[in-house]
Amino acid sequence: MIDKWFNQEVSSMLAEHQRIVITDKRGEGNFMLNYLPSELTILSAVDPLEELQARYRAEKDFSDKPVVFHTTMGKDGMKYFLEYAETGGLIDLDNLETYIRNKIWDHLGKNVNLSRQELMLAAKVCRGKDEKWWIKVVDGLESPFDLNACLIDFLSSPDDAKRDMDKDIWNVFQFKVYELLNMTPTEQPASTLASEVMNAIFDGLIDGDVNGTLINVYDQMTDSQNLRPVFENYLSRYVIPKDKSPFEVHPDHPFRFYDEEVTRMLSKSLENHKAIDTFENYINNRLQRKVAVTYKSSWLKDLRTILTFSTKGLNEVDTLEKFACYYRDSFTEMDLAMRKVYVAWLNERKTLQPIQYLYDQYEKELLDKWFSFSGQYVSNQHDYLIKALSAQGRIAVIVGDGLRLSIAKAVADNYPDKSLIIKTNTLFSSLPSVTDNGMSALYGCEGVTANAQERTDCLRKAIPEVAVINSDDLNDSVTAEKLVLKFGDIDQIGEKKQLSGLKDIDHYEVLLIEKIRQLLRMGYDKVILTTDHGFVLTGLLDDADKVPVPDQPIMKVEERYILSETQSTDKLLVERKSDYNGSHYQYYAKTDHPFRTTGSYGYSHGGFTPQECVIPAYDFSPVNGTESLKIIIVNKKELSDVAGSSFNVRIKAENDLSSSVFKSERKVKVLIFAGTKQVACTAILKLEAGHVIDDIEFDLEGDGKVVVIDADSKAQLDSAAIKKSSARDFGELL
Repeated sequence: MIDKWFNQEVSSMLAEHQRIVITDKRGEGNFMLNYLPSELTILSAVDPLEELQARYRAEKDFSDKPVVFHTTMGKDGMKYFLEYAETGGLIDLDNLETYIRNKIWDHLGKNVNLSRQELMLAAKVCRGKDEKWWIKVVDGLESPFDLNACLIDFLSSPDDAKRDMDKDIWNVFQFKVYELLNMTPTEQPASTLASEVMNAIFDGLIDGDVNGTLINVYDQMTDSQNLRPVFENYLSRYVIPKDKSPFEVHPDHPFRFYDEEVTRMLSKSLENHKAIDTFENYINNRLQRKVAVTYKSSWLKDLRTILTFSTKGLNEVDTLEKFACYYRDSFTEMDLAMRKVYVAWLNERKTLQPIQYLYDQYEKELLDKWFSFSGQYVSNQHDYLIKALSAQGRIAVIVGDGLRLSIAKAVADNYPDKSLIIKTNTLFSSLPSVTDNGMSALYGCEGVTANAQERTDCLRKAIPEVAVINSDDLNDSVTAEKLVLKFGDIDQIGEKKQLSGLKDIDHYEVLLIEKIRQLLRMGYDKVILTTDHGFVLTGLLDDADKVPVPDQPIMKVEERYILSETQSTDKLLVERKSDYNGSHYQYYAKTDHPFRTTGSYGYSHGGFTPQECVIPAYDFSPVNGTESLKIIIVNKKELSDVAGSSFNVRIKAENDLSSSVFKSERKVKVLIFAGTKQVACTAILKLEAGHVIDDIEFDLEGDGKVVVIDADSKAQLDSAAIKKSSARDFGELL
């Protein structure tokens, strides 16, 4: 508060007189001048000549402006400022300590027991502090120097922080830092001292014992996006001791090295059938606190899922439908976790294999139950798009290619708007679970076709107004009431890159969330996420792990299924009597392993496992909130027959405000598209109930589209086609 009280005193004097004098014989009060407004003129003098020059400047250059004279000659040494001091006012800082103590007594009614050094320090760091802070400092309840806050600034830019500190503050800061580090004070560059602080933090984390101030600084640095580059610079220069046990290191450490060591040790224990409690404790301790989250290896939570998973509840599943629910609500977590572990450890086969083996044991229980229902399996994928798009309202369906149920679950779980209504429905895919078969069924085709246009034509017979586009082409030019958005990235990358493509799927999850958000912002009442089939990760395989092909005549052997004209006698295979591509029988292995075929392994589909066949039909719907004014394009008929290149768009806000839940105004933009390219856009237009804007003028060569969107939410409110008239425009000739 010294800054505030000093400012008040100066302002009060200047309100009466335009000239005041501040005496500061010891030169200790220079910092007080920094508390004054920057626009205030301050003229300083250290001897009579400068005193005379300052007076001359004041009268010549600032005759009609307030001036503060500052002198280190003391009250008794003034000559030319004396008149101003006697008539305008004098602030005596010759004994700054006494001045500060008097101010505290005058405003707080407290005697100060702080030492001179502590009092001066408090005055220098008090800017922005309130009376409560001063009371705590005076009463000895709080130190005037906040080492924690200063350390953050210092570590971010050591040399700048030192330069900006008053000499006394720097000396105190330096002393407290050495005291904190339990080191003897020495003269060294600021950057070296900063490195000592960070090394002390890292050393303390490795020893599992780091004091309060240092751990607070660490927490702040690792929690801040802005400070993260600074922190990582220190981290990159720190030499990690390799002989330290990971189990002795602080659980919030930032060292990936120890997480990797623990994972390798865990893998060996799993391989040798040893207890893993120590590893579970390490992982739990790492994950339980939300500190330095960025530096806790992402695969740890996936390892925890695999280590702690239980098939509890699976024995109670007695129908295929109940199995689908169990798989959706429980085992997809395991599928997701194993996929993430593959991504992190694919280059270390020796470490990955025992973890994969543990996953396989749980999956075997799942598959045994699944295959017990093989006789109940009936696909319900056929005509799904037709059924979904036949619902009322604006409906968009994202059709993924190779979108496993665990991916859809991750999209739903990570969707940022938790108020959204998400229904986690599932379907059973057609068999074999391949693209041509699944897509043909989704689009309502009678047979199987590999031609995407033929599939679209089948859908349009039932839903004539449907638009079918690629996900990359989605923008505000899309105004269809019924929309199919094709998303084929996952299957393409999986078939091309196999297991090495798994790292891309996290990106696709984020991309799918963005597409759903975009569609809902555009005004779709519901967005459905579905697919043609899922996929399996065959993982690390030896040739002995693959399924032998039956020794009998067959038409075709694929990685995950066999086609035959005749019935097989192999009782270890799942048989389905169904015509497909000229065959009468399909055969599937009771495993997620492939048949012994040529080609790469890792990612595959076409088989009969829940990962391939239980597919998402998730729908995302917004919660109905406050209704907004309905905005319509009034002159749609005129826009369908435009003569020439110039035309007007007329928009209107409807006048129905019968319900109090309707907002009384709306801000909109009008967009013009030529094909899918936006060629014009208005500024924000504000409409109230009943308001019409009829002079929105545009120029467009050729046909196009006008779209009105909400300026805030970007929701589409109305649209109209712009069609050029076939009649010649004679307007300019008449």
